[in-house]
Amino acid sequence: MKGLISFIFSRVFLVNVAIAILIMIMLLFGTMWYLKSYTRFGETVTVKDLTGLSVSEVEEALVSSNLKYVVYDSVFIPGKKPLTVIDQEPKPLSKVKENRTIYITINASKPPKVALPDVIEKPFREASKKIQNAGLKLDSVIYKPSGVNGNFVMEVLFGGQPVNAGFRLPVGSSVDLVVSSGFGEPAAVPCLLGLTYGEAQLNLTVNYLAIGALVYDATVTDTANAVIVRQIPEPQPDVTLNVGTPIDLFFSQDMPQELVERNPCNDMPSDTTMIDSVGY
Repeated sequence: MKGLISFIFSRVFLVNVAIAILIMIMLLFGTMWYLKSYTRFGETVTVKDLTGLSVSEVEEALVSSNLKYVVYDSVFIPGKKPLTVIDQEPKPLSKVKENRTIYITINASKPPKVALPDVIEKPFREASKKIQNAGLKLDSVIYKPSGVNGNFVMEVLFGGQPVNAGFRLPVGSSVDLVVSSGFGEPAAVPCLLGLTYGEAQLNLTVNYLAIGALVYDATVTDTANAVIVRQIPEPQPDVTLNVGTPIDLFFSQDMPQELVERNPCNDMPSDTTMIDSVGY
Protein backbone atom coordinates (compact mmCIF):
# COMPACT_ATOMS: atom_id res chain seq x y z
CA MET A 1 0.00 0.00 0.00
CA LYS A 2 2.85 2.29 0.89
CA GLY A 3 4.49 1.53 -2.46
CA LEU A 4 1.30 2.40 -4.37
CA ILE A 5 1.02 5.75 -2.65
CA SER A 6 4.65 6.48 -3.41
CA PHE A 7 4.10 5.62 -7.09
CA ILE A 8 1.03 7.88 -7.36
CA PHE A 9 2.99 10.84 -6.08
CA SER A 10 6.09 9.97 -8.07
CA ARG A 11 7.40 12.34 -10.75
CA VAL A 12 6.92 9.75 -13.52
CA PHE A 13 3.23 9.18 -12.72
CA LEU A 14 2.42 12.87 -12.35
CA VAL A 15 4.13 13.68 -15.65
CA ASN A 16 2.14 10.96 -17.44
CA VAL A 17 -1.11 12.17 -15.90
CA ALA A 18 -0.32 15.74 -16.96
CA ILE A 19 0.49 14.57 -20.48
CA ALA A 20 -2.80 12.58 -20.66
CA ILE A 21 -4.83 15.59 -19.46
CA LEU A 22 -3.06 17.83 -21.99
CA ILE A 23 -3.81 15.37 -24.79
CA MET A 24 -7.48 15.21 -23.77
CA ILE A 25 -7.72 19.00 -23.72
CA MET A 26 -6.08 19.21 -27.16
CA LEU A 27 -8.44 16.56 -28.53
CA LEU A 28 -11.45 18.37 -27.06
CA PHE A 29 -10.50 21.75 -28.50
CA GLY A 30 -9.48 20.13 -31.79
CA THR A 31 -12.86 18.41 -32.10
CA MET A 32 -14.71 21.62 -31.28
CA TRP A 33 -12.69 23.54 -33.85
CA TYR A 34 -13.33 20.87 -36.49
CA LEU A 35 -17.07 20.78 -35.84
CA LYS A 36 -17.25 24.58 -35.89
CA SER A 37 -15.35 24.69 -39.17
CA TYR A 38 -17.34 21.84 -40.69
CA THR A 39 -20.77 23.16 -39.73
CA ARG A 40 -19.80 26.85 -40.13
CA PHE A 41 -21.23 27.51 -36.70
CA GLY A 42 -22.70 31.02 -36.44
CA GLU A 43 -22.28 31.72 -40.19
CA THR A 44 -25.47 32.36 -42.21
CA VAL A 45 -26.51 33.66 -45.61
CA THR A 46 -29.60 35.67 -46.54
CA VAL A 47 -32.14 33.92 -48.76
CA LYS A 48 -32.86 35.90 -51.90
CA ASP A 49 -36.36 36.64 -53.19
CA LEU A 50 -36.84 34.15 -56.01
CA THR A 51 -40.42 35.15 -56.89
CA GLY A 52 -40.92 35.56 -60.63
CA LEU A 53 -37.64 33.85 -61.59
CA SER A 54 -37.44 30.90 -63.96
CA VAL A 55 -35.80 27.68 -62.77
CA SER A 56 -32.56 28.49 -64.61
CA GLU A 57 -32.52 31.97 -63.06
CA VAL A 58 -33.07 30.43 -59.61
CA GLU A 59 -30.00 28.25 -60.08
CA GLU A 60 -27.90 31.27 -61.03
CA ALA A 61 -29.23 33.31 -58.11
CA LEU A 62 -28.39 30.63 -55.53
CA VAL A 63 -24.92 29.70 -56.77
CA SER A 64 -23.23 32.71 -55.15
CA SER A 65 -24.90 31.92 -51.82
CA ASN A 66 -23.97 28.22 -51.84
CA LEU A 67 -27.64 27.26 -51.57
CA LYS A 68 -29.52 24.47 -53.31
CA TYR A 69 -33.13 24.26 -54.51
CA VAL A 70 -35.81 21.66 -55.10
CA VAL A 71 -39.03 22.16 -57.08
CA TYR A 72 -41.45 21.16 -54.35
CA ASP A 73 -44.80 21.79 -56.05
CA SER A 74 -46.53 23.41 -59.01
CA VAL A 75 -49.87 25.18 -59.18
CA PHE A 76 -51.61 27.17 -61.88
CA ILE A 77 -52.38 30.84 -61.31
CA PRO A 78 -53.89 32.70 -64.30
CA GLY A 79 -51.98 35.83 -65.23
CA LYS A 80 -48.67 34.60 -63.78
CA LYS A 81 -45.81 33.75 -66.15
CA PRO A 82 -45.56 29.96 -66.68
CA LEU A 83 -42.69 28.04 -65.05
CA THR A 84 -41.70 30.87 -62.72
CA VAL A 85 -41.47 30.84 -58.92
CA ILE A 86 -44.62 31.87 -57.08
CA ASP A 87 -43.60 30.75 -53.58
CA GLN A 88 -40.53 29.58 -51.67
CA GLU A 89 -39.55 28.12 -48.32
CA PRO A 90 -37.60 29.48 -46.44
CA LYS A 91 -39.10 32.88 -47.21
CA PRO A 92 -37.08 35.76 -48.74
CA LEU A 93 -34.60 37.47 -46.36
CA SER A 94 -34.52 34.44 -44.04
CA LYS A 95 -31.11 33.63 -42.48
CA VAL A 96 -29.91 30.10 -43.25
CA LYS A 97 -26.65 28.17 -43.33
CA GLU A 98 -24.83 27.47 -46.56
CA ASN A 99 -25.86 24.35 -48.48
CA ARG A 100 -29.43 24.73 -47.21
CA THR A 101 -32.12 23.54 -49.66
CA ILE A 102 -34.70 26.09 -50.79
CA TYR A 103 -38.06 24.55 -51.71
CA ILE A 104 -39.80 26.41 -54.54
CA THR A 105 -43.31 26.28 -55.98
CA ILE A 106 -43.62 27.16 -59.65
CA ASN A 107 -46.53 28.22 -61.83
CA ALA A 108 -47.57 25.37 -64.10
CA SER A 109 -47.31 25.89 -67.85
CA LYS A 110 -50.85 24.65 -68.42
CA PRO A 111 -53.98 24.88 -66.28
CA PRO A 112 -55.32 21.62 -64.86
CA LYS A 113 -58.49 20.25 -66.36
CA VAL A 114 -61.85 19.81 -64.65
CA ALA A 115 -64.94 17.88 -65.63
CA LEU A 116 -67.92 19.85 -66.87
CA PRO A 117 -70.72 19.40 -64.31
CA ASP A 118 -74.09 18.04 -65.36
CA VAL A 119 -76.29 21.13 -65.77
CA ILE A 120 -78.66 20.01 -68.53
CA GLU A 121 -82.30 20.59 -67.54
CA LYS A 122 -81.13 22.35 -64.38
CA PRO A 123 -82.53 25.81 -63.51
CA PHE A 124 -80.29 28.53 -64.86
CA ARG A 125 -79.28 29.88 -61.47
CA GLU A 126 -78.35 26.46 -60.14
CA ALA A 127 -76.44 25.67 -63.34
CA SER A 128 -74.48 28.93 -63.29
CA LYS A 129 -73.41 28.26 -59.69
CA LYS A 130 -72.22 24.75 -60.63
CA ILE A 131 -70.25 26.14 -63.57
CA GLN A 132 -68.45 28.66 -61.36
CA ASN A 133 -67.85 26.19 -58.51
CA ALA A 134 -66.12 23.89 -61.01
CA GLY A 135 -63.59 26.64 -61.80
CA LEU A 136 -65.15 27.56 -65.14
CA LYS A 137 -66.52 30.87 -66.38
CA LEU A 138 -69.92 31.67 -67.82
CA ASP A 139 -69.30 33.73 -70.96
CA SER A 140 -72.77 34.32 -72.34
CA VAL A 141 -76.33 33.10 -72.11
CA ILE A 142 -78.27 32.31 -75.25
CA TYR A 143 -82.02 32.31 -74.68
CA LYS A 144 -84.05 29.95 -76.82
CA PRO A 145 -87.87 29.82 -76.98
CA SER A 146 -89.43 26.70 -75.53
CA GLY A 147 -92.72 25.48 -74.20
CA VAL A 148 -91.29 24.91 -70.74
CA ASN A 149 -92.27 27.24 -67.96
CA GLY A 150 -89.03 28.57 -66.49
CA ASN A 151 -85.40 29.05 -67.46
CA PHE A 152 -83.66 25.69 -67.77
CA VAL A 153 -80.33 24.83 -69.40
CA MET A 154 -80.84 23.15 -72.75
CA GLU A 155 -77.24 22.95 -73.93
CA VAL A 156 -73.65 23.85 -72.98
CA LEU A 157 -71.33 25.26 -75.65
CA PHE A 158 -67.53 25.40 -75.59
CA GLY A 159 -65.93 27.20 -78.49
CA GLY A 160 -69.34 27.24 -80.14
CA GLN A 161 -69.65 23.44 -80.02
CA PRO A 162 -71.97 21.42 -77.74
CA VAL A 163 -70.21 19.55 -74.91
CA ASN A 164 -71.60 16.97 -72.51
CA ALA A 165 -71.24 16.54 -68.77
CA GLY A 166 -67.86 15.04 -67.87
CA PHE A 167 -66.05 16.70 -70.78
CA ARG A 168 -62.72 17.92 -69.40
CA LEU A 169 -61.92 21.60 -69.79
CA PRO A 170 -58.93 23.68 -68.62
CA VAL A 171 -59.65 25.56 -65.39
CA GLY A 172 -60.79 29.10 -66.20
CA SER A 173 -62.33 28.16 -69.55
CA SER A 174 -65.46 30.03 -70.65
CA VAL A 175 -68.63 28.26 -71.69
CA ASP A 176 -71.96 29.46 -73.06
CA LEU A 177 -75.32 28.25 -71.83
CA VAL A 178 -78.34 27.79 -74.07
CA VAL A 179 -81.29 28.48 -71.79
CA SER A 180 -85.01 28.08 -72.38
CA SER A 181 -86.73 31.46 -72.33
CA GLY A 182 -89.93 29.73 -71.19
CA PHE A 183 -92.53 31.96 -69.67
CA GLY A 184 -90.24 33.78 -67.24
CA GLU A 185 -91.48 36.95 -65.67
CA PRO A 186 -90.46 40.20 -67.42
CA ALA A 187 -87.48 41.94 -65.83
CA ALA A 188 -87.20 45.60 -64.91
CA VAL A 189 -84.67 47.60 -66.92
CA PRO A 190 -81.52 47.49 -64.74
CA CYS A 191 -79.36 50.57 -64.24
CA LEU A 192 -75.86 49.76 -65.47
CA LEU A 193 -74.30 53.24 -65.48
CA GLY A 194 -70.85 53.25 -63.92
CA LEU A 195 -70.34 49.48 -64.22
CA THR A 196 -67.59 47.79 -66.19
CA TYR A 197 -68.36 45.27 -68.94
CA GLY A 198 -67.77 42.31 -66.58
CA GLU A 199 -70.05 43.75 -63.90
CA ALA A 200 -72.76 44.55 -66.45
CA GLN A 201 -72.53 41.08 -67.98
CA LEU A 202 -73.05 39.45 -64.60
CA ASN A 203 -75.97 41.78 -63.81
CA LEU A 204 -77.72 41.07 -67.09
CA THR A 205 -77.08 37.33 -66.90
CA VAL A 206 -78.72 36.83 -63.53
CA ASN A 207 -81.67 38.96 -64.66
CA TYR A 208 -82.16 36.88 -67.85
CA LEU A 209 -81.26 39.77 -70.14
CA ALA A 210 -78.66 39.89 -72.90
CA ILE A 211 -75.84 42.20 -73.98
CA GLY A 212 -76.54 44.07 -77.18
CA ALA A 213 -74.21 46.42 -79.07
CA LEU A 214 -70.99 47.59 -77.41
CA VAL A 215 -69.87 51.12 -78.26
CA TYR A 216 -66.58 52.60 -76.98
CA ASP A 217 -65.77 56.31 -77.27
CA ALA A 218 -62.36 57.74 -78.20
CA THR A 219 -61.21 57.97 -74.56
CA VAL A 220 -61.19 54.21 -74.00
CA THR A 221 -57.69 52.71 -73.72
CA ASP A 222 -58.52 49.84 -71.37
CA THR A 223 -61.79 48.13 -72.31
CA ALA A 224 -61.79 45.91 -69.19
CA ASN A 225 -61.90 48.94 -66.89
CA ALA A 226 -63.98 51.29 -69.06
CA VAL A 227 -67.32 52.23 -67.52
CA ILE A 228 -70.83 52.44 -68.95
CA VAL A 229 -71.99 56.04 -69.44
CA ARG A 230 -75.14 55.30 -71.44
CA GLN A 231 -77.46 52.40 -72.13
CA ILE A 232 -80.37 51.63 -74.42
CA PRO A 233 -83.05 51.06 -73.18
CA GLU A 234 -82.42 53.65 -70.50
CA PRO A 235 -83.00 52.63 -66.87
CA GLN A 236 -86.63 53.14 -65.96
CA PRO A 237 -88.24 51.64 -62.85
CA ASP A 238 -91.69 51.33 -64.43
CA VAL A 239 -90.57 49.63 -67.67
CA THR A 240 -90.02 45.87 -67.99
CA LEU A 241 -88.28 43.77 -70.63
CA ASN A 242 -88.96 40.29 -71.93
CA VAL A 243 -86.49 37.52 -71.09
CA GLY A 244 -83.47 37.64 -73.41
CA THR A 245 -83.92 41.28 -74.45
CA PRO A 246 -80.53 42.81 -75.37
CA ILE A 247 -79.31 46.10 -73.89
CA ASP A 248 -76.88 48.28 -75.85
CA LEU A 249 -73.98 49.63 -73.81
CA PHE A 250 -71.88 52.76 -74.37
CA PHE A 251 -68.48 53.03 -72.67
CA SER A 252 -66.01 55.75 -71.70
CA GLN A 253 -62.71 55.36 -69.85
CA ASP A 254 -63.93 57.47 -66.93
CA MET A 255 -67.28 58.58 -65.58
CA PRO A 256 -68.28 62.08 -66.76
CA GLN A 257 -68.42 64.61 -63.95
CA GLU A 258 -72.16 65.05 -64.28
CA LEU A 259 -72.70 61.30 -63.74
CA VAL A 260 -70.33 61.33 -60.78
CA GLU A 261 -72.34 64.14 -59.20
CA ARG A 262 -75.73 62.67 -60.06
CA ASN A 263 -75.96 59.08 -61.17
CA PRO A 264 -79.52 58.07 -62.17
CA CYS A 265 -78.86 54.67 -60.62
CA ASN A 266 -79.03 56.31 -57.20
CA ASP A 267 -82.70 57.14 -57.82
CA MET A 268 -83.60 53.63 -59.01
CA PRO A 269 -85.13 50.93 -56.80
CA SER A 270 -82.41 48.74 -55.27
CA ASP A 271 -83.54 45.61 -57.11
CA THR A 272 -82.75 47.26 -60.48
CA THR A 273 -79.29 48.52 -59.59
CA MET A 274 -77.76 45.65 -57.64
CA ILE A 275 -76.49 42.35 -58.98
CA ASP A 276 -78.65 39.48 -57.84
CA SER A 277 -76.96 37.79 -54.90
CA VAL A 278 -77.72 34.14 -55.56
CA GLY A 279 -74.38 32.42 -55.91
CA TYR A 280 -72.43 35.47 -57.00
